[in-house]
Amino acid sequence: MRPIVKVQEGCDHVCAFCIVPRARGRSQSRSAGEIVSQIQELAAEGAGEVVVSGVSLGRYLCPESGDRVGGLVARILHETEVPRLRVSSVEPMDFDRPLLDSLSDPRLCPHLHLPLQSGSDSILDAMRRPYTAAEYRGLIEAVREVSPDVAIGTDVMVGFPGETEADFAATVGLIEELEFASLHVFPYSKRSRTLAALSPELVKESAKRARVSELIELGAEGSFCYAAKFTDTVREVLWESERDGLLTGLSDNYLRVTGPGDSRLVGNLGPARLHVCADGTVEAVSLVAAISKGG
Repeated sequence: MRPIVKVQEGCDHVCAFCIVPRARGRSQSRSAGEIVSQIQELAAEGAGEVVVSGVSLGRYLCPESGDRVGGLVARILHETEVPRLRVSSVEPMDFDRPLLDSLSDPRLCPHLHLPLQSGSDSILDAMRRPYTAAEYRGLIEAVREVSPDVAIGTDVMVGFPGETEADFAATVGLIEELEFASLHVFPYSKRSRTLAALSPELVKESAKRARVSELIELGAEGSFCYAAKFTDTVREVLWESERDGLLTGLSDNYLRVTGPGDSRLVGNLGPARLHVCADGTVEAVSLVAAISKGG
């Protein structure tokens, strides 16, 4: 059982390529007390992990206490007994110190999704993303200092209006440097009523396709290299399903794991010794022990 708890709706950001603020409206957040109560109930029902999500999760602002996302996460960890907590995508400009500090808590999964979009400062500026490549790099370094094994995923857009070969090369260089665990790559697509839609500096479709292909390949290499670091290590896995004697689950650091096991383990957390195959799949070569529901 791995329920998703949505804590926030809407978006206040004004990225040049995005229609979400117009479609979903301004950011609105649920009460932290209400969220904590819901997660307490889910933990009591046997949830092995809860995922905290939102349209723009980093813009969470408790209408009662004024807590931002880091404060909410800290409160969930302090006031509930959910065995494992995971946060969904957080924009780098919204990542706050309390959230960084919470990464030292073993119940908070060492897994983050921090959208980059571009490694070129000029393109980030054109996108109206309020950070530089150096600032993004600094955030990644700070996160890894607290949580060295953290899996960091990101989003990258290619072919944004005005993106030159030099801009794209800067993106490739930053991706290679930061060694992401996962990479979501997508080409720029014109959206009406956005600032970028007014730009005449369009990138050729053939160039966009070539850049997407290059980054997909780079992302696959990065995912394999990240997973390979955990061969012959023991990680906690939440077993989600079983078929023909084969269990499938998710490790705390977001590796999809398969291995032989009893269907009675489904819904339970348990440590497993991992082996990463040449094709990048992750196998549980032994289930070290089983942990009952609720930890």
